[in-house]
Amino acid sequence: SPKAAALAGAALAAYDLACGMTTPDLFMNATSGETTLLKYVAFGAPAPAASSTTPWESLSRPPNPITFSVSPGHGQVSVVAALTFVPPSSPTMGAVYRGLFVEKVVRKMDASGRAVGPPLEAVGLGESVIVTIQVTTPDDVDRVTLEDFVAGGLEPVDASVAGDDTGSSASSGCGGRQLFFWWCMPSFLQSAVRPDRVSWSSQSVLHAGTHTVSYQAVAATRGVFVVPPARASVNDQPEVLGLSQAGVIVVAGGNPNAPGAVPAVPDPADRAAVVAFLAQHGVESARSSSAPKACPGG
Repeated sequence: SPKAAALAGAALAAYDLACGMTTPDLFMNATSGETTLLKYVAFGAPAPAASSTTPWESLSRPPNPITFSVSPGHGQVSVVAALTFVPPSSPTMGAVYRGLFVEKVVRKMDASGRAVGPPLEAVGLGESVIVTIQVTTPDDVDRVTLEDFVAGGLEPVDASVAGDDTGSSASSGCGGRQLFFWWCMPSFLQSAVRPDRVSWSSQSVLHAGTHTVSYQAVAATRGVFVVPPARASVNDQPEVLGLSQAGVIVVAGGNPNAPGAVPAVPDPADRAAVVAFLAQHGVESARSSSAPKACPGG
């Protein structure tokens, strides 16, 4: 309410005055061994927030503890530190497991909007596909964020804009029971679709088990594209995470709706033809091409 907001503002102003933050006089330096992580200087007036990024490779092995040094003076500094996990290379030989197991597969969408057939490594220009992602956790964990960067040749379909939620879904573990009862909520209720990625946020607790989401995408650009790994992590414990296996997808062909058009890519069920087609484009077929467990039709 406006009254509560006004009282909170007054309380913060009184706190800043009591801590000397209205006229600070301080210098703070954060280091790890010989590496400087952050410097903050404020004299006479509050300074804007300072931030910095330090590559993990620049730290010693193992990293030294973070040490804070502050010059004599008055004022208060609040420091927040976070880690961002970036694999040294795209995980093409298998998923990365750090407490969460993530699987991702791209499959053809049929006329009814269902994902059918084996995983795709080649798709015709203009065809619709369904990207299915599974997150498996052995334990109950706090809120999880799931993010999938879309392959360059694919364009995700935003159901809220297109007015068609075909191919978009989220599992709930409810079986045949109706959704949105207190005991039966979708595992990942909130989603956001951007041109380059699709992201989801779970409920406050993601229960132990396997949870599935999917979205529709359209093959919009010809070429050979990397299929980036999907990434899931616990918001309050970012070190608890998982990455799906990365891969490559080829988008080829002309207008599939043109009269007399022939299939741009081989039947995905014809494994030998797919391998030969990929070889023509300088792409090595993935070692593993099986649908994740519990996927419809898998």
